[in-house]
Amino acid sequence: MGWKTEFPALWELELEALLAWFPRATYEIRGQQVVFTVPVRVQQKPLASFVEHILEISVPPQYPKTAPRVYVKSLKFPRQSRYGQHRPKHLYLDDALCLFYPEDPPNQRWLPEDGLVTLAAWAVEWLEAYYYWRFRNEWPGEDAHKDAGRRRKKL
Repeated sequence: MGWKTEFPALWELELEALLAWFPRATYEIRGQQVVFTVPVRVQQKPLASFVEHILEISVPPQYPKTAPRVYVKSLKFPRQSRYGQHRPKHLYLDDALCLFYPEDPPNQRWLPEDGLVTLAAWAVEWLEAYYYWRFRNEWPGEDAHKDAGRRRKKL
């Protein structure tokens, strides 16, 4: 029994919100997980060009008690540093994006009431940071270990 059937009102709300913000989003059921595929358009900062990416938001059956994982299906990240390629910061070993620090206070991290739309928006922000990092070799924005007072915009 997953969150889709256990919390039908939450399911309708999440689906409606995602489709309002990302009209080309789709979903499928994989086992007990709901997996959203969300096409996004991202600016390659500091350049002015845009690129399309496909986000995959994998929502576990324990949602909203367990946070979803977000992946960029249209990018391949190197497993280790070699030939001048490095893994980007804020990326888990399974290539899920690190979008928030779980130990942050509630007003500084993602919470279930923020919804899946906020996770998708933060993933777009992560991609913009990724392109900046590739161009400048430094990650813009805050790190949990050195910027304790940061604020994130919640939608």
